[in-house]
This record gives sequence, structure tokens and C-alpha cells, in this order.
Amino acid sequence: AYDTAYVEVVDFPYAETGTTLSATFTKDGVVKYGSAYVVGRTEVSPDADINDVLGIDVVTFFDITPPVFDSELGGAGSATVEFFVALYPTKSIAYPLYYFEYPAPTVALIAPSAGGVGGGTYMRMLIEEPSGPWTREDAGLTNFLDASAAAIEIIFDGSNNAALESVKRVGLAGAQIYLRSPAQASKLEIAVPVTFKIS
Repeated sequence: AYDTAYVEVVDFPYAETGTTLSATFTKDGVVKYGSAYVVGRTEVSPDADINDVLGIDVVTFFDITPPVFDSELGGAGSATVEFFVALYPTKSIAYPLYYFEYPAPTVALIAPSAGGVGGGTYMRMLIEEPSGPWTREDAGLTNFLDASAAAIEIIFDGSNNAALESVKRVGLAGAQIYLRSPAQASKLEIAVPVTFKIS
């Protein structure tokens, strides 16, 4: 889910405070639906009527909740959001919205990079997690720098979970993880993909 966006609209037709309007989001030709919650309304001129059905000289405050677009659409990029009151569909409001993605962590080191198919190899991994502005850490979201060993999953070959022993922050942007490799079910000496998850 994405953060809400706060929007102020002047001359928007009457929408009761506390109600929610359906909002249409378009990105790269794909249409999805979110919501526009009416936070409040206020007059912007002495002659304005707060109950005017056309909302002339009234500003309406909205919290917009955008939908999630699938990662295959590129995640980051420009979108358009549009919403209106059902009684006045021709007086819709449309404005641009920009989606961005937090920079992803990277695996800087795996040592050793090989072990027996029976598992149990003691391994050290170094995860580099971007820090600073516009990162997951800056936003207070779950990240490898602050996660405990209990919150991290390292999965070999899609289904075999490694046994984590410890996690330690290294420097400003590194998380050092010690683990034991799981047994390889097929018993074949092949390279396998490793997936990292945090909760």
C-alpha cells in the first residue's frame, strides 16, 4: 500500500465531509481504482455558501489513497488520478501523481559461496541497505539495517529456509548475517537461487 496524498480542490461540487469518492488511477495505460476521502470543506470568500451544490468559492480537502501498480509496470513513474461527485460527473478533477520506488538492498558478499548438499555450511552474508533520504530506513519502514534475526528469512532454491544465527549492523548501510545453509533436497551439486525477505 502507498501513503495517502493530501489535495485541496476549489469549486468542487458538494461532497459531504466524511464520505469517500471512488478515484480512477491510470498509469502506462493500466487503470486501477482507489479512493478520495473528504476530510473537510471551507469557504474561500465572504459570499461563499458552504452548502452550495456546485461548491463555488468553497475549497474541499481530500485524502487520496492510490492503489498498488504491479512491479512489471516499472513501479516508479507518472500516473493520473481522476474523481468526481456522482451527481456532477462532468465536473471531475484530474491531476498528475508520481510513483517512486525505494532503492532496493543488494547482496555485497556471500562467503563461502559453496557448501555441501547436506547443508550446515556456516556462511556470512553482507547486505547493503540504502540509507539517507528517500529510502526505506528514512521512511521508518522495515529494512535489513534495523531488522532482527527473527524477522529475516533467507530461502535457498525457493523453499529451503536457512537457519539464521545472528544479524549485526555494519557501518552506516550494511547488515552482516551469519547462517547455516539448509540441506539441498535434490542432492545435486548445482547453483541455487537465494531469496531474502524481511517482515
